[in-house]
Amino acid sequence: MLSYSNREEVEAAVAKVPFWYHSISLPFGVVTPGLATPEIQKLITDELPSDMRGKTVLDIGASDGFYSFYAEECGAKEVNAVDNYIFGEGQPKGGVERYKHYSSRGFILDKELKKSRVALHDTDLYELGGMIPSDYTFMFSVHHHLDDPILGFDIVCSLTKEKLFLEGDALLMSLPLMYFDYGDDVTKCWRMSLEFLQVMMAIRGFTNMKKHYQHFKAELQIKDLGLINNNPVLVNFPMGNVFLEFTRGQ
Repeated sequence: MLSYSNREEVEAAVAKVPFWYHSISLPFGVVTPGLATPEIQKLITDELPSDMRGKTVLDIGASDGFYSFYAEECGAKEVNAVDNYIFGEGQPKGGVERYKHYSSRGFILDKELKKSRVALHDTDLYELGGMIPSDYTFMFSVHHHLDDPILGFDIVCSLTKEKLFLEGDALLMSLPLMYFDYGDDVTKCWRMSLEFLQVMMAIRGFTNMKKHYQHFKAELQIKDLGLINNNPVLVNFPMGNVFLEFTRGQ
């Protein structure tokens, strides 16, 4: 394990990581240059419990570990961070050039500098079936990346004892319930409505859904829903960024 005795050494170590997704505060006042800004991350932490003493936490899609370390700092007794870094150095993730250096290097450096006990699992969500369930599960900007959302939510719910905190894109209307969107970023597969998310979680035992926030993001244009005079039908659906808290029923 390396030792960092000043700001310059920490900055040099941070600079060696070619891509940062999270903005993370490190020793000597260094903050990683994350794609997600501190302001964006604060929108989520403001909605999370500030006291997690005695809780176990599973962070799915942990990336550089910002929310994993946040849970630990809030007193969680055990935190398991999961992400799938199989794309490796130099391979664009989902065809998106800015993700071509997506790796676990940032997380490993953060953990070392923070002297953290968070456990990192470099694996796919669909391989987590044998993991011991946690009290809380974080699922931030993940659900719309699932290639099989039904199986994915089956696994997530089986691993969550109390609460699932979910953040990401959602269709802000009742229909369609779910739409397959194969765009430039092939890791973004499904657009789901709030109603779909609520019903899917309810039938898995999470009967209480609390919507913390809902921000309009864009109009999603869906093509080929049908034909009128041999022309594709184009419909604009409102899409937003939401933060949802699902609690398992008694």
